[in-house]
Amino acid sequence: MRIKGLVLALLACGSVVQAETLRVDNYTPARSDALVVLRDIQLDTLGGNVGQAMALQIEDKLRTIDYGQGPWFRVIPASLATGGDAVFRGAADIDMQRFDRTETRERCIKDAQNKCTDQKEKYEVSCIRREFSLETRLRLIGRNGELLWSDDSSEPHTENRCSDQSGYSRGPRDVERLLIGRVVARIETDMVPRRSVTDVRVDENRRALAKDDAEQFKLAVRHVRDGQPNEACALWAQLGERYPTHQPTRFNLGLCAEFIGKTADARARYLEVLQLNPAHSAASTGVGRLNQRERALKQLELRDAG
Repeated sequence: MRIKGLVLALLACGSVVQAETLRVDNYTPARSDALVVLRDIQLDTLGGNVGQAMALQIEDKLRTIDYGQGPWFRVIPASLATGGDAVFRGAADIDMQRFDRTETRERCIKDAQNKCTDQKEKYEVSCIRREFSLETRLRLIGRNGELLWSDDSSEPHTENRCSDQSGYSRGPRDVERLLIGRVVARIETDMVPRRSVTDVRVDENRRALAKDDAEQFKLAVRHVRDGQPNEACALWAQLGERYPTHQPTRFNLGLCAEFIGKTADARARYLEVLQLNPAHSAASTGVGRLNQRERALKQLELRDAG
């Protein structure tokens, strides 16, 4: 099935250990299920003073999204006007304002031998402040006229350059590409489920454990640091049997389960922690991470079924 190949490419489980952390998969589902099933997208001419440049970058990005099963989208240029699953339309304008200003500096006063003395003097340098703003009004319209996605945003960028600074300011075209690139990256994230990895720190709190058990807990943390997560998780499993309400141990067991891909067990452990302490932010974040994973996988199944 197509979904199996996509899962392998998108959602492969990470296994690298760094410091006192375990590396787990992190997923960002597309903004809506309707976006995931899109295959053919018609890209209309975009209005505005940078609409054409944005359209080209959007087209380039959509064409290059490929997770090992061929292009995710087929892009239909506006000139062909043959329709598709959805139509991309809108406008993009960039504006720049320049402000001349001065800044105060301080330097030492030199003696006759051109060496600095303890005395200081202030002086002013001329500076230029440039404020850019990219305003976008983008829409993705379904074949039945429904609004599938929209982006009305402002991407700011500010640069200061003074006469005593070396180097050059970015040119307007460079700033244009920078700001458009931010919008295009956001479009990809909104339209396609994404997989990344994150390093989650284990809970090192040994309080409420007997002395020998605290040493075992400490050894488990050391195993994580030394790149031996299986050994660490085995020690926490032993402690978990003796301390069923010890929050750090329950959390670390959840993280161990998530690390090896046993998401149901991970969710159960995180929920146990939250029952003991509803304010446990790391456990709450873990549940949210698993929810994102579940939604992303369901979206891939929807696309595969379509």
